Formats: sequence, C-alpha cells, structure tokens
Amino acid sequence: MIMKTRTAPNEIFVLTALLRRLPLRHKKRRLLEQNLAYYQRGFDGEKAVDRFTSAILKNNFTILHDVYLDSAFQIDTLIISPHCIFVVEIKNYKGTLTLDYKLNQFTREENGVITGFRNPILQATTNTILLTNWLAERNIHDIPTYPLFVISDPRTIIKVIPENRDISGEVMHGEYMPQHVMKVDRGSPHGQLHQKVGAIILRECGTYKFDYQRKYGIHSKDILGGVQCPGCGRLGMKRQYNSWICEKCRVVSKTEHKQALTDYFLLKKSWINNSECMQYLGITSKNLATKVLREQGLGYDNYHRRWHVNENQVNKTIV
Repeated sequence: MIMKTRTAPNEIFVLTALLRRLPLRHKKRRLLEQNLAYYQRGFDGEKAVDRFTSAILKNNFTILHDVYLDSAFQIDTLIISPHCIFVVEIKNYKGTLTLDYKLNQFTREENGVITGFRNPILQATTNTILLTNWLAERNIHDIPTYPLFVISDPRTIIKVIPENRDISGEVMHGEYMPQHVMKVDRGSPHGQLHQKVGAIILRECGTYKFDYQRKYGIHSKDILGGVQCPGCGRLGMKRQYNSWICEKCRVVSKTEHKQALTDYFLLKKSWINNSECMQYLGITSKNLATKVLREQGLGYDNYHRRWHVNENQVNKTIV
C-alpha cells in the first residue's frame, strides 16, 4: 500500500511564489528561474518512477514517499517488505553518467559539457545508515536495508569505472526498479509487520520548509504585495463590487486574493492580522479583510487578534 503519497517539494511552491512577488529586474530572478526548473525536473522524474512503483509494488509492499525524519535526512522513497527495506534515491539526470570508483567521482556529460555531482549512491547509502540507526532507537532491529540509486530517464546512459565493477544491484533505471525489488525481496521475514514499521515512520515524518532567505539572501521586505492579474500578470488588481479588476487589461476575477494570501504565508509568515491584510491586498475595508481571511478557513487567535494558517493549507494552490 502507498502509505505516504508524493507531493511537490516545498522549493517549487516557494520559488513559484517568489517569481510572482519579486520585481521583474530583481538581481536574483534568473537564478530563481533556473533553480525552479531544476526542482521541477527532479519532481517530474520522481513522479515517473512512482508510476512504475505504484503499478507493480503497491499491493505487497508498504511505500512511503518524501520521508523527512528528525530534520536530519530526507528519503525520496522507502519501500518496506516483510523481508527488508529499500532506501531509494531518484535522480532525473540526462546524458551520460559515469561512476568512477577509482577516483570516487560522479560526473554527467550532456551536450558536450561535463559536470561533477555529489555521488548519489553515497547519498542513498548514508540515508540507509541513518534510517537503520533511527529504527534502532525505536527498538526496531535486524531489518536488512538496501540503498538504491534510480535514474528516471530510460535514455540516460550509465558507465562505470572500472568496467568490471558490478553496480546492477544498486544503480538502475526506474522502469527496472520494481523487478529488482521483487528479485531481492526473498529470504526469512524480519519479524516486523511492514505496515507497522511504515506507520511508525509516517507518524514521525516532518515537513521540510525551504528557507529562501538564507539560501538566496532575499529579505521578506523585498516581497511585493497586491493581487495578481491572471491575464497580464500585473500586481495590484483593484477591488470593485465583490470582484478584483485589473486596471491594465480589464480582466475580472472573484478569487485571485486566495493565491495572494497563499504567497504571503509561503514567503512572509504563518499569521496575518487585519491591518497587514489590508496593506498587502491593497484594500481599505477592515470588514473586507475579515471576510476574505475567514473564507480562507484560517484559524483565529483571539489573544493576539490575528489569523494563522497550518502548514497543510499553504501548499495547495500551486502545481
């Protein structure tokens, strides 16, 4: 069973919101666009592998995607069976990959350009050790745990140095991964119900929050307010007769303030008061601010007189 589904990474939500809310000439804009494309490619690759995983393994295995434990390590996919656990690291690399075990080096050649990367096999192996220790702290012992480095694009070529080094048990394309899992998943049961182990992990899974201010040096005061026009992309739609109207292209909408507030909670803070809402949306009515905030399903803190959002509400309007 799929115990934890995959969702778009927080980086995609935050970067998409930043590109809506930063000035067009902001010095970090090009970098943000490049990073967003990188994270989107990675997410697309993970979803491609998930299709193979779900179709073949979901009935006999416990599967968790996006496992984030103790703020210490993040696992793309965990596959738990009655016999073992597979720790899966997924990459959407193109071109030709070379794993050089003599130099402990991992490179990709694409369009004549060679780029070095951190070894993803080492990442998966490290996560395997961390997970084993994490389980042992919860009195779950003696479960064989295997790292897998999975490449989502079947056109990607994999090379290894030396050529006689067998890596077929740890590196593979995504479409072959389910068959490999079923082939390895044999032997004596480890004695733990795989659903129970999955439930223990799920219960302690955290939520990763992408700190864009620390990574890019962008301050929250750089974030522009206003309701964005869905037609021309301009910020600053005006409120008239229960609708938002763009003064540039005359597009009318009743709901664009919802995306604006989602951006606020992603980029600024998890709470907002009526005055901040009025300033951010460009409205002058306190009653209107109360109305739109209440319609968002936000909780209200009577003591501090402000509205707050929970993390599960924030990442729902993008992707």
